[in-house]
Amino acid sequence: MPLYEYYCSDCNGVFELLRPASQSAAQQPCPECDLEAKRLMPRDFATFTMRDGLPRRIPDRGTYWHMGQEVSSPVDRPAFAWEHPEIHKEAPVTAPTSEEVDAFDHRIDRESEVDREAIARDMYAINPQRDRERMQFLERLAATDGLERLKPRGGKPAE
Repeated sequence: MPLYEYYCSDCNGVFELLRPASQSAAQQPCPECDLEAKRLMPRDFATFTMRDGLPRRIPDRGTYWHMGQEVSSPVDRPAFAWEHPEIHKEAPVTAPTSEEVDAFDHRIDRESEVDREAIARDMYAINPQRDRERMQFLERLAATDGLERLKPRGGKPAE
């Protein structure tokens, strides 16, 4: 038997009763004042069904939900729990601007000069963060076919 809510306007009380569906619309006596109370109709329904082993809202539009966002398919390959391929897409790699390339060239020149001075004093230090940043920038240039935009280092000048 389903559970229904009733409201008594005389004592301003709300109560619940287990009633057969056939008797749900009939007024019921209030447990406080014993007067007739009308049934409250719910304003929203949380109706679900199961499809593909996942809870689905009704009406079912054939979509899925991932962390509050609607997606067209469930995660069907290895992924982190908080990631979905439709939501967490990798941003396309953009080519660095000429200002970024010039700044990188200047930075390399400055760092090379500092490194030469440090080596001359036998005080060269390894900086993995700097090397990682260089590699990320060079990978970005390589992914966008921009390696020819760098100044040539040592050897013959570019023709």
